[in-house]
Amino acid sequence: MATKRPLPEIGKLEGSAMPYFDVDALMKMQRNGIETMVEANRIFVDTAQAIARCQSDMVKDCVEQMTRVFAEMSGRREPGAINVKEGAAVQALFEKAAGHVRDIAELLSKSNADTIQLVNGRMKSLMDEAGSAAKVRESAAAE
Repeated sequence: MATKRPLPEIGKLEGSAMPYFDVDALMKMQRNGIETMVEANRIFVDTAQAIARCQSDMVKDCVEQMTRVFAEMSGRREPGAINVKEGAAVQALFEKAAGHVRDIAELLSKSNADTIQLVNGRMKSLMDEAGSAAKVRESAAAE
């Protein structure tokens, strides 16, 4: 039967290369990382909502414009006039849809840039925090 030995406390091993862990600093780094992820998710949700609104506006505009065109075309009986009106309506509808697509692309671009800036800032802070923790570890080991 194996006997159980008590485990030594971390950071108090004599003659070992076991590093000293500053638990408070480690918890702060983790908390900051989680806060960064929450902020990145907020950016994602805000962008998704803005895209949904833009797509809803696009569909609404298309339906309104097509309803207006059909109403105008039903009153005319001249074949040439219908073709001209139909071509102009399709062109206007296409331009409106292209504007909405451009708006969506700009939203996505801005969202990506904001998220990248946020994560890069967190990575820089993490490197600074790790450097500070290493200095604390060195000073604690010297004592």
